[in-house]
Amino acid sequence: MEIKLTGGPSGLGRHASISDAEPPDRVVIRYLNGYEHFEISEYDGEVPTYRWIYSTKIAE
Repeated sequence: MEIKLTGGPSGLGRHASISDAEPPDRVVIRYLNGYEHFEISEYDGEVPTYRWIYSTKIAE
C-alpha cells in the first residue's frame, strides 16, 4: 500500500510503501540513525496521509 507523509525531516521522501492491506493508525520509518513516527491524519479510501509526530534514536 502506498502512503503519503507530511512533516518530518526534509530528506525523508513524501511517499512510502507499507505491507499492510489496511492503513494502520501509526507507521514507523527507519531514517538515518533513528526512526520517524507518523500517525494517520486522512484517509479517503485510496491513499492514506500520515503526519509526523516524533523521532526516536536507535539505542546503541
